[in-house]
Amino acid sequence: MRRNTILNQLMQLLYDKDFYRIVKRYDGDRYCKKLSCSQELTILLFAMIKDMSSFRDISTGLKAHMEKRPHLGIETVVRSTLSDALSRRPYQLFEDLFYRFLEKCRQRSPGHSFRINVPVFTMDATLVFLVQMGEVPSLGKLGNRRRKVA
Repeated sequence: MRRNTILNQLMQLLYDKDFYRIVKRYDGDRYCKKLSCSQELTILLFAMIKDMSSFRDISTGLKAHMEKRPHLGIETVVRSTLSDALSRRPYQLFEDLFYRFLEKCRQRSPGHSFRINVPVFTMDATLVFLVQMGEVPSLGKLGNRRRKVA
């Protein structure tokens, strides 16, 4: 019996000729020997659906679902392999993929505006300090609490 899961539906929407064209444009598989772009994206989608927040969670979750990995095209993935792959791939690849996915969603449902009203978080191997929480006026209650900066 074949089940149509959320992960399967997302993979059907994402993996097409446009995906491989974007990977080729940014040479996404250039520096990564063990983990291809399609495998990495499948792992990241799996992690997002399962609400996993660390590399340890992801590798443990994949080990727990060992029987499903061959169907997804994923082999054993350790934390360092995933971390290396995320740090070596250009972020523009995933940015273009996101906008292509958004365009597909808008084509399939033209009456829906697909506004994103919640914070969007990305997983990245680098640390970037964006803004101090106390200085953002649009955060409501959090924005009203000012912290002393020493």
